[in-house]
Amino acid sequence: MLLERKVPPTKRRHTRVKIGPDLKPVDYFSVNPVFRQEEFAAHHRALGRVAQSTASSLRYHVRTGRLRNLRRGLYATRLSVSPDAYLIGAKLTRHGAIGYQGALSIRGLTGLGHSIGVISDESVRYFAYNEVVYTTVRPGPLGWQGIKSQEWYGHSIRVASLERTFVELLDRLDLAPEPQELFEIFAAQRALDFPQMVEFAQKMKNRTCAGRVGVFLMHHPMVSLSEAWWRTLQRLAPKAPTYFDRAKRGKGEHMVGPYNIIVPPTLLEVFDAQRRRTASLRAAGG
Repeated sequence: MLLERKVPPTKRRHTRVKIGPDLKPVDYFSVNPVFRQEEFAAHHRALGRVAQSTASSLRYHVRTGRLRNLRRGLYATRLSVSPDAYLIGAKLTRHGAIGYQGALSIRGLTGLGHSIGVISDESVRYFAYNEVVYTTVRPGPLGWQGIKSQEWYGHSIRVASLERTFVELLDRLDLAPEPQELFEIFAAQRALDFPQMVEFAQKMKNRTCAGRVGVFLMHHPMVSLSEAWWRTLQRLAPKAPTYFDRAKRGKGEHMVGPYNIIVPPTLLEVFDAQRRRTASLRAAGG
């Protein structure tokens, strides 16, 4: 079954106001639909206001209905029906980046769903807004590699690359779509840096993750890797048979060597369907 490409959320138009030294708080809110308290404090100081007045100003505008206080230190204007989910994720912490399922949905590869991962050095306890759960995850062994800035409706936010996203999702299945859906999204991408994915898998230092990456790569219709990269993946893979997902073991599973990963039948069916599509396209000269 071909993957249906989901359309990202409808763009919201925010009033554009020229930013300058005389920009009043209400004007600041109109060009910053989601912001952190320290960002507003810096703007407040630029107006010549004392630092102590920042909190009182924010409380005043929350009380008058101009602002929503989403959580401690995070605010959204009431100029639109609902603040943008990805801006909330990007501003959830001081230096966060959209990752995991959020990095797929922001590109329109999946629907928004109910989960956005935020890569951040700061831990945030459970936070949900408008039925979306925001989960912070430490950068881990990859640090900030594969994190890029991009424009999101007039605002610069940081988003994980697809190469990093697929490797991290295969490392954290609890934050990923179902494996068969994840593979269909993966197989539909034609411009991936496959060697970089191997490098990321190597840095994760997780044999099960490396084995999953190897299984996904060997079934990608456009994969292009030298023999040296394949040998690297095989060295990184589990030394003994390991379930693709220990939480979902069942009948009909099959081990994919040389990566020692035991794959569930639902994923095997997707692999077989992909092989048939690839063979059909090649036979037709596509």
